[in-house]
Amino acid sequence: MTNFSDVDFLRAVKMGNVAGHRLIHKFGKNDAVQQTPVPIAIGGIYRTPMANADLELVSDDAADTAAGLGAQEITVQGLVLTNGKFVSQEEVVETNGTTAVAFTKQFIRVFRAWISRSGTYATMTTVSSPGTITVRGLGDGDTWLEIGECSTGSSDGQSQTALYTTPSNSKSVLYAPYYTIEVRKLASMCFFHRPHADDVTAPFLGARRMVVENLGLEVPNKLSDSMPVAVFEGATDMGFLGEVSVGTGRLSAGFWLLEIEEGYW
Repeated sequence: MTNFSDVDFLRAVKMGNVAGHRLIHKFGKNDAVQQTPVPIAIGGIYRTPMANADLELVSDDAADTAAGLGAQEITVQGLVLTNGKFVSQEEVVETNGTTAVAFTKQFIRVFRAWISRSGTYATMTTVSSPGTITVRGLGDGDTWLEIGECSTGSSDGQSQTALYTTPSNSKSVLYAPYYTIEVRKLASMCFFHRPHADDVTAPFLGARRMVVENLGLEVPNKLSDSMPVAVFEGATDMGFLGEVSVGTGRLSAGFWLLEIEEGYW
């Protein structure tokens, strides 16, 4: 049996040297957490619909276009519901500035996006994109995910979403959930999971359940090395929710997930 506490094994997975295994790092932030638990993601959003959706992509800056000086192309990762199963898929979408561009594929989950082509060679002072890029429902629908700005006119280049959904044909091992808290803010963080996410007909087999909850936090936690925290079977929504006790605060979080395809465990 594989020793999942073996750092060398996890390193080998990360390098792509173990068939049927992959190591996933999910991380996110939320700059406007209040007194109600919200996803630790830019905009506090993680969509979990029960049907595939048509999506589009748009920037708030005209430079983000296929022949422009900003982001020319975005790669989006998520899942599609096919024959009752959640299946991984990816789409590459060329930008068109402030004009929305429709996806050619439908998605039921979107958990990562990044700038995969830019018209500018980025440096410490020159950015790959000057704008915020939004994935949303087709026809100016609800926001699903954002590639935000780390400062005005400077894109993160990558979405920040400390949530994830595993495909139906996987078993996943959770490692090293971690979080950081804005100074002088008292916060609470919980890591949840909802199994059987691909069961979209009532009554539902899956219920949202706590994995770990941390209350009254004032300082960041440390990574827990290679100790596994939980194992999830099949399609599972998971990730961090957070709240602060007073006012508005900034929280960030992340985790590692060892995802094992069916037939390899």
